[in-house]
Amino acid sequence: MKEKFDRKSFLREKRKEKRLLQKSIRQAAKETGSGRRWGRRRKVDYTYPFPLVNPREDANFKAIFTQPTEDSQLALRSFISAAIGREVKKVRLTNNEPARVFEKQRVIRLDLNCEFEDGSLAQIEMQCSGSKDMFSARILYYWARLYTSFLKGGHNWEKLKPVYQISVVDFNFEKNDNEPVHKYRLYDKETGSICSENLTIIVLDLTKLPEIHNIEEIRNLPTILKWCKFLKEADNTESREIVSEICNQEVGIMGAFKSLREVSIPQKLWLWYTGRVAAEADRQMFLDLARQEGLAAGIAEGKAEGLAAGKAAGISEGVRQSAIETARNLLKMKVCTPEQIASAVNLPLETILGLQKEL
Repeated sequence: MKEKFDRKSFLREKRKEKRLLQKSIRQAAKETGSGRRWGRRRKVDYTYPFPLVNPREDANFKAIFTQPTEDSQLALRSFISAAIGREVKKVRLTNNEPARVFEKQRVIRLDLNCEFEDGSLAQIEMQCSGSKDMFSARILYYWARLYTSFLKGGHNWEKLKPVYQISVVDFNFEKNDNEPVHKYRLYDKETGSICSENLTIIVLDLTKLPEIHNIEEIRNLPTILKWCKFLKEADNTESREIVSEICNQEVGIMGAFKSLREVSIPQKLWLWYTGRVAAEADRQMFLDLARQEGLAAGIAEGKAEGLAAGKAAGISEGVRQSAIETARNLLKMKVCTPEQIASAVNLPLETILGLQKEL
């Protein structure tokens, strides 16, 4: 007799897992006092029970835009569109380490390298310290490496596409002015005529952002300055109301917020959650194996009932052992009460208390 996959039970377990995670997050917020609301005006509640990581650190900055999620893709398109001043509908992440073209050429590793739907390229860098003299030489070299990677043998010059170098800096880049956004092009100093549209270097200086005295002032900011404000203030717990309002106004920044929140989950909670995911994967594996065995065994006549009974017993024992192992891990991490664990893994409370005594 063939065992059917119980879709309703599977979905019920997934919902239970989600509810337990939400309950643990709310409990963490209650204990730390960090889950309070930020203001009455916002349309969406972006409360999070733990501090966000610094988005200006390289690894976190990359994580915002490179996650395999719709939020991350939306954030990348929104940021690039705001920086270059035109809408980009499709962006593809490409190799961030351009190949050498001769033996001793310097190896460079870019933070983010992207290609647009029209073949244009953008390279995005985050830099927290330095000087204009040092960093300007570096970004010009990065732009040149990307630009020269276009043309191959047999191609004409029309194959060359625009390349945008976008740098976010957290140091005083232009000491002679207070502008947060700088766009550099090749042009004639006398007439102002642009030599080529293919070179654009954009520098976003986070140290020169305008101060926000009330929420209404955020509405008047250009989108690129809202992005800069988010990158500057996202990890500042005293600026949560500002971050919340920016997220409400810009759907792309909302996607960046969600991506940053994912990488900000504390290690203990992350370990607990991945433990639950692993337990569900184990359970699904036992079901799949049981179905395969039942299908193969069902070919033999006269043994269907016996095999079905044995298979059902195997499934039950496999799921039970997986649940016990998950419960044991959760008890070791001490992130849930025995009652919560019993509800999560679908085991009697007496079994959980017995496991707790063994540890």
